[in-house]
Amino acid sequence: MVLKRFSFTPFQIGLHAFSLLPFSIFVFNFLTDAGFSGNIQRLEFRTGRLALIWLILSLFCSPVYWLTGYREAFKARKTLGRYAFFYAFLHGMVFLVLDYAFDIHLILITLGDTLYLLLGIIAFIILLLLAVTSNPQSQAILKKNWGRLHKLVYLAAILGVIHYFLIEKSDTRWPLTAAIILSGLLVVRFPAIHKRITLRKQANKVVIKTRSGKAS
Repeated sequence: MVLKRFSFTPFQIGLHAFSLLPFSIFVFNFLTDAGFSGNIQRLEFRTGRLALIWLILSLFCSPVYWLTGYREAFKARKTLGRYAFFYAFLHGMVFLVLDYAFDIHLILITLGDTLYLLLGIIAFIILLLLAVTSNPQSQAILKKNWGRLHKLVYLAAILGVIHYFLIEKSDTRWPLTAAIILSGLLVVRFPAIHKRITLRKQANKVVIKTRSGKAS
């Protein structure tokens, strides 16, 4: 039973390896490159960007499943979402420990003057709530409210993109790209468009079955 519980498919192994690769590179650079480890702003940008990328990747899973019916892609939502929180946690630790040296008073003063910091903290709190409740026990306790709570992931992604825009003033190509991709992922979730995608997938299944029947 224990072995079965912790068994992984090749897709899941690849997903974990893919998600941990940036962290491995980050740790290697931190330990071997003094120019990297000593540049707090660079550390913050790297971890923050990774958190936003993995959050957006988690939002890709449902549309991929709707279009292809590939269940592994649908199951990957939680894994990618947890890695998004992991990188957001690293981002927060760099900010809290290295940048502000646990000076909560200074953070509160800065919080009143900078919108990007407020938005980033709200997005992190949302991801924290989603990570803590991302288990069957929480789903059983919260019932219908679990689904409502986890829809806040869209708000976290939107706040993350705005947070990125407000920080990145010199080169907005990355946050602009993230905003465009996120906009597309939100649009396909509109009920009318979602229904159209589902109907198209069903129609493709019928065509495939018809062709298979003729071939046999």
